[in-house]
Amino acid sequence: MVKLVDIINGSLLGDGSIRSQKDRYYSFKVSATDKRFAMWMKRLFHKFKLRCWLSKDNQALFSTWFYINSCPFPEFMSLRERWYRHESDKIIKIVPKTIELNPITMLFWYLGDGSLVRRKNDENRIPTIVLATNCFSKNDIDFLVGKLEELGLNFYPVKYKSGFTGKDCGCCLYSKTGDGTPFRFFKFIGLECPMEIANFSTGRKGIIVRKSFLKINGLLRKIG
Repeated sequence: MVKLVDIINGSLLGDGSIRSQKDRYYSFKVSATDKRFAMWMKRLFHKFKLRCWLSKDNQALFSTWFYINSCPFPEFMSLRERWYRHESDKIIKIVPKTIELNPITMLFWYLGDGSLVRRKNDENRIPTIVLATNCFSKNDIDFLVGKLEELGLNFYPVKYKSGFTGKDCGCCLYSKTGDGTPFRFFKFIGLECPMEIANFSTGRKGIIVRKSFLKINGLLRKIG
């Protein structure tokens, strides 16, 4: 059975965010450059009886929001506490040490902030999976590398430059290719892509789905 908490945890590993107002009212946000994906997420949350809104943050970014009172969904309080901490008068996102990297969590991490990169000069070379971890500390990234290794998935951190500013902005995780990690990764999250999102794109840093070489997950058929 697919759990809402796994979808949220996976989204939070990517660009998802939880905001709190007066420690009572919470909002969860997922963004995408493709409106169809944002709408798909909205329909998905509706299946969990959550009211959602679609907004447009700027010319290129669509967001799916849902707001919820802590009373009917008390897990939001603990999720906020596990994923955020105060540091030097700032609130930063961290990776909870209790997180479970199951297929649904991994899937929504990839959907939210992953990509499959092919070399332009060698189309026959096995593509590299990239998982964005820019906002996390080195300790959190090392922790995620270890969790992925437990699943037989070998990734390593690479310094990353912002596609907007060209400046260094932390690290992303790159998969090894020669050991079969890309195949095992997609076998874990699912190999069959649902038609609803088969052609969506989230830009250079996000997912670019091409039917010729990438199929995403049969698991989504259970929930989408």
